[in-house]
Amino acid sequence: MVGDGPYRNYIEKIKPKNLFIIGYLKGEKLAKSYSNSDIFLFPSETETYGLVVLEAMASGLPVIVSNKGAAHEHIEHNKSGFITETEEEYLKYIDLLINNENIKTKISKEAFYTAQRLNLEKTYLQYINEIFFNREKNNEDIRHYHLLPQKEWRNKEIYR
Repeated sequence: MVGDGPYRNYIEKIKPKNLFIIGYLKGEKLAKSYSNSDIFLFPSETETYGLVVLEAMASGLPVIVSNKGAAHEHIEHNKSGFITETEEEYLKYIDLLINNENIKTKISKEAFYTAQRLNLEKTYLQYINEIFFNREKNNEDIRHYHLLPQKEWRNKEIYR
């Protein structure tokens, strides 16, 4: 188990022997943890966004998240992950993923593709916002700027 929080001491006391609590990780250590995992659980009900959920999806992990907070916003239930309302549903979906390799593979692939689409879209939208913000800030007429076609996004060029 990766992460930390106010319940760590309690979890240490009640955890099964085959559960290891790693604590807080970042960078390469976190990436390696994703690659060594089978399922990503995110039970937080108060997280405002849950970037770690997108990181897990980008790593090809099937994700199980709460329907509270914002972590579920980019997950299509039963397609790119599972959105739960109760503790029992967490157990149900964990069991499903452990015992059905076909479903696990399907969910993992869709999670990966979803994260890739979001990453490209986010990069593009950030770029567009920067362009228009800078042009408006300098009082330039932005109506004369044209964006390159989607296949040219990687060049990040704008021309008149």
